[in-house]
Amino acid sequence: MNDPKKAAADFLTVCPDNRRESCERALDLLVGAAEGAPLFNVDFKAAKETLSYTIERAYEARVSEPFLHARGWNPEAALDSHLGLNDGLHSMMAKAKKLGKLKPESKLEDWKFQDVNPAMVEAVREVLDAACPVAELVKELKGQVVKGRKPAKPSAAKKEALAKEAAKRTCPCCFRPMALNSDGKVVRHGWQEQGGRQAGSYGNAWHVGQCFGVGYEPYEMSCQGTKDFHEHLLKTKAQMERELATLEARPAKLRGSYRKGRGFNAEHVSFELEDDGASLEDVKGWRDGPSKDCPTGSYAWNLRKRTEEAKRDLRMLQSDLNTLAKAVEDWKATA
Repeated sequence: MNDPKKAAADFLTVCPDNRRESCERALDLLVGAAEGAPLFNVDFKAAKETLSYTIERAYEARVSEPFLHARGWNPEAALDSHLGLNDGLHSMMAKAKKLGKLKPESKLEDWKFQDVNPAMVEAVREVLDAACPVAELVKELKGQVVKGRKPAKPSAAKKEALAKEAAKRTCPCCFRPMALNSDGKVVRHGWQEQGGRQAGSYGNAWHVGQCFGVGYEPYEMSCQGTKDFHEHLLKTKAQMERELATLEARPAKLRGSYRKGRGFNAEHVSFELEDDGASLEDVKGWRDGPSKDCPTGSYAWNLRKRTEEAKRDLRMLQSDLNTLAKAVEDWKATA
């Protein structure tokens, strides 16, 4: 984790004066959580909203207003379009990644990156350099959020007790702080809600999936859940490796679907593509990817995209396996 205090100080350098007080409160909350203070979901959400709104205003004041407003379509507007929407903290990391990949000769619609006003590029970098460390901090703190209702105006002693309690209730699989049920097992968590919840109407929503660690003793008491999850993921890895091997063998046909239309009238259209012999090395998204005339994209584009995603997912899974194996190796009963 980057230095939270430095990240907070850098963020304030681009903060508009009328947003400074609220930003300081939000940043103090995040810095405190990074140092071990309990982080309740209601406070975490409010802090994210405050900082996201602030960085949007900062980007407008330092970039949009001086370089884009009422200036028509020009190299600066092309760069702004390339970087994507100015949509809060989470968009800043994506912008920074795209900006970092640009070279002087990189194309931006009708211009090249070298045609863009250097003052605008510097202004964009200043905002992104201030925003990205805080965005990364928010991402890292997500796993520390304490679930459940926030106690009303807890005392300092109560905050310390809550932090200690949270540290003793670690899920043996996702390693997030969780409460225990009456049997001393980890409570249900990790599920996602689907459907359309409506006030006054029952049965419109349902829960899908849950963390593998539900029902196990917490990690402080036993690592059996960690061992079982590791074995479970090894089977998943084997299946994923078989699927990757099938893709790398270049199947004769690829099946998939795409979304046609919008809103309630949208539908999923199935498709099947046959191998046309095209080289994967020559694939270009703007030419071979989905378009109005060809909503499926080419066979080579689909195969390359799925192969890259399969390799990425395997890397992420292996990282999880390494974490679980290390947790089993290092386990000692602490509760």
